[in-house]
Parts: sequence; structure tokens; C-alpha cells
Amino acid sequence: MFKKAFSVFFSSVASRVIVIASTPVVAGLVGPSTFGALASLIAYMTFLSPLLTLRLCVLLPQQMDADRDYFFSLIATVIICLTIPLVLVTAFSEDLSSLPVLGAAFLALYQTSCLMALKQGLYKKVNILTVLQTMLGAGGKVICAQLGGGVTLLLLFHIVQNSLSFPFLLAGHIKRVRLNKFLLVDAKRFVTSNRKLIVQRVPAQVLLGLSSLIPIAFISYHFGQEYVGYWGLAYALIMLPLAVVTSSVSQVFWIEISSLRNELNKLSVLTVKVGGIGFFLSLFLYFVFVFWGAGIFSLFFDDEWIMAFSIAKVLMLLLPCYLSGSHLVHVLTVLEKHNYFQLLNTLRFALLALLCGITYIAEIDILQFVNGFVLVMYIYFFVNILMVVKGLKDAD
Repeated sequence: MFKKAFSVFFSSVASRVIVIASTPVVAGLVGPSTFGALASLIAYMTFLSPLLTLRLCVLLPQQMDADRDYFFSLIATVIICLTIPLVLVTAFSEDLSSLPVLGAAFLALYQTSCLMALKQGLYKKVNILTVLQTMLGAGGKVICAQLGGGVTLLLLFHIVQNSLSFPFLLAGHIKRVRLNKFLLVDAKRFVTSNRKLIVQRVPAQVLLGLSSLIPIAFISYHFGQEYVGYWGLAYALIMLPLAVVTSSVSQVFWIEISSLRNELNKLSVLTVKVGGIGFFLSLFLYFVFVFWGAGIFSLFFDDEWIMAFSIAKVLMLLLPCYLSGSHLVHVLTVLEKHNYFQLLNTLRFALLALLCGITYIAEIDILQFVNGFVLVMYIYFFVNILMVVKGLKDAD
């Protein structure tokens, strides 16, 4: 498993380094307010993307071996059928844009096709295409920012950066993607037959997405759009490097454990091993940030962005959560504990809503709010661990 994870890891390193290098440049060129507006649209797009699949993609590691071209066609049909009405609604709205909706659809198609490619062992192809799309998108954002392009163009290049390669991932490996009136009937039957999973996972995904949107929406409302820019930059500086590890390990971990449903000892050992490695890696990265973070930050940003660095210092406390716990959700998926997701994400949403309420009433400052956010995430993380332990005991 770790050999496969390292293969994906190196492409993640290359692509994330490109993003990490380009993000400070874009932020410095457009300023906190514009960067905050871009961060808000990206958050909306990220929230919408998994909902367009109705979370049916979680079935992919177990079910695609039988007929992968047909299985992808079913998921693609679901995505398209949900995207079209949303595009029409936003197209006739003065306050909403269709671009984030289209971006969410492309992102959903990319993530599904990427999982299929990894399942087939096409690690090299995924690596190359991921790096190429990241170079094109990140480079386009830098040029757009340099030329004074607006938020819409920046978002367009962000979509390119995160989803351009999905047709190439499919080329030659899906004989034909069937999108026709007969497939609509099959897709309806497919959705109906997985109604239980959808009912359990979609509300949980909505709560998870809203939990991601709450900090941005509240910061914009209570502190101002400029502070969304600070939050967005700080979050990107911390989470982008983390994604180098978590995205590659989590994807391969999910595929590897999909066949361990009846081998709980192996599943438990692998889960603990991945979590332990992530924890010790988080300690190493934290000390690197403590000793060299301020110096590196000052090389790229002037005093206008000092608040972003202050927020990043607090968010660094989340390293153990993300590096040792990002894979836990896949254990619950394999154990088919879909109802746990709704409980888990309801807790996270309620705690964040409570945090926002306390911040508003007590009029605490942005850094106190960020400290509260870290506390909420630690509570969420420990409850997640308890649910995984309970799930493994119930399955034994």
C-alpha cells in the first residue's frame, strides 16, 4: 500500500508545490479583498461538487470491476442530471453565477475518473496529468492576476487547475461512455437501489459542506471580506502542504481497505499504522514551521498580510488532526457505517454554529475565533476515532 501511496505522493508533491508557489504570488497581486472573494467561490464549488454525485462514488472501489465503463456512465449521468437544473437556475439569477456550478461538475467528474484510474493501477498516468493540469491552471491564475483579471477568470483557471485532465484519464480505458435515454432509466434504477446510502450520506455531506462554508461566511459577515482573504491564504498555506500527504495516502488507503471488509485485524493494523505515521510527521512539520515559518513568510508577503500569518500559526495546531485522521472516514465507508457520518457531521456543524454565535455575542476577535475553530476540530477528530473503534467492534 505504501509503495502505491508514494507513487501518488510524488505527483501530489509536484502539483502542490506548484500551487503553493503560485498562491502567494496571486494573493500578493490581487489583494486581500479579491482573494477573499475567490476563496468564497472556491468554497461554494467545493461544497457542491460531492453532492452532484449523490455520494454514489463511494461504491466505486467495490463495484467498478464488473463493468467500469457502464458504472462511470451511471455516475456521469447523475452528475449531469443534477448540474443542468442548477445551471439554469443560476443563469437566470442576478446574484448567482453558473461558473461555480459547472466547476463543481467538472471536479466531480475528475475525482470519479481519478479513483477509477487508481483502481486500475494507472498511477503514472494520474501523476503526469495531475502535474500538467496544475501547471496550466496555476500559471493561468498568475498571468490573470498580473494582468488585472477579475474573480471570474481566476475561478476559471482554478477549475482548470483541479479538473482539466478527467477526459484524458478516461481515454483508452473506458470503451465508451454511454449517455443516452436508456441510460437515464438505468441511472434512475441505480439511484433507487442505493437509496439507503444516499439518504444516509447526502445529508451528512451537506452538513460537512456547510461546516466548511460556515467559517468563511461568518468571517465575511462579522469581520469583513478582507479577513476572508487572510483566512483563505492562511488556510491554503497550511492545508495545501498537508494535502500533499493526505490526498495521496487517503486515496490509496481507501482502495486498499475496500477488500478488507472481512479481515478486520488487517484493517485495524493498517488504520493504526497510517495514523501513527501521520502523527509523527505532523510533529516534524510543526517544528519546521515554528523555527522557519516567520522567515519564509516574510520573503513573500509584506505587512498587509501579517494577519494571515497570525491565523496560520493557530491553524498549524491542526496538523495532528489532519495527518493522523484524514483516512478514518474511509474505514467507516468500508464498514458501511453510513449513519455515523450524519452523526459526526451534525456534531461538527452544531459546534461551529455555536462558535459563531459565541463570537458574535461576545464580540471576540478573529484570532480567538480561529482558536475556537481548532478546538472544534479536535473534538470532531476524537469523536471520529471513537466511532471507528465502535464500528470495528460492532463488525467483529
